[in-house]
Amino acid sequence: MTIVRWWVRRGVLFAVLGVGCTAQSPAPVPPADLQRLTILPTVNSTGGELAISGDPLLEELFGKPRQMVEGYMVAKAAALLTGRGYAVSSVGAGSPALRFEIEEWDVDAAAFDFAVVTVSVRMTRAADATPLCTVRRAQWVVPTRGAASVMGARRLAADYIVEHLLAAWPRADRIEEDGSAP
Repeated sequence: MTIVRWWVRRGVLFAVLGVGCTAQSPAPVPPADLQRLTILPTVNSTGGELAISGDPLLEELFGKPRQMVEGYMVAKAAALLTGRGYAVSSVGAGSPALRFEIEEWDVDAAAFDFAVVTVSVRMTRAADATPLCTVRRAQWVVPTRGAASVMGARRLAADYIVEHLLAAWPRADRIEEDGSAP
């Protein structure tokens, strides 16, 4: 790599990092009395597939489905929130709903060190889908250092995004339907 290309590449990286390091809106904090919620399927508005594992040929020949960022983020959020004591479902059960929306997802294809992502997380009221809170992170530079492929970088970015967007959620003091503690 020539010295000019090295500096140009680093200059683009620093410019992207500068955009991503600007002040971001805080992650949504759930209502204090929230104990149950529904996590709806992630919306991918990028116009492309965001596979994190699998092969299209194997999917076609053997029916082995690929794992996509969208499903992975839902599963990761469900596991994280269940671990904090929330009752989580994937179908509307009269509880507030949480949904991730992906607008942009570009992985550094040269070294897989970062992804530039525009993503929102929205919580809506169950009864009428009225938004309770929405947080949008635009041009968010997400670290994916250590990834060996684009798919690996997508998985690391998905982990980072879910963990950071839900970091402010405290443990739920969940009470069972019969009034007992779990």
